[in-house]
Amino acid sequence: MGGGSATDDAEEDSGEASGGGGEGFGGGGGAQAIPLGVVEVSPDETNFIRFADRGRLARILAVGVVFGLLLGRLLRR
Repeated sequence: MGGGSATDDAEEDSGEASGGGGEGFGGGGGAQAIPLGVVEVSPDETNFIRFADRGRLARILAVGVVFGLLLGRLLRR
């Protein structure tokens, strides 16, 4: 098929207050990596493919729920 390769791209969130899970000898200071997307490399081009933004999806879902509740109230009258 494409013959390309992909690598993870991540955003790091360093939170020192986060207690460790007890693996290894540490030194990470409670850092957390959240994947943002992947870099797809093919012979013709290189693309960054972003994963869906969870915050945006949550806002869309909240607006949909509010709209559904309002529509339900209007139709019951």
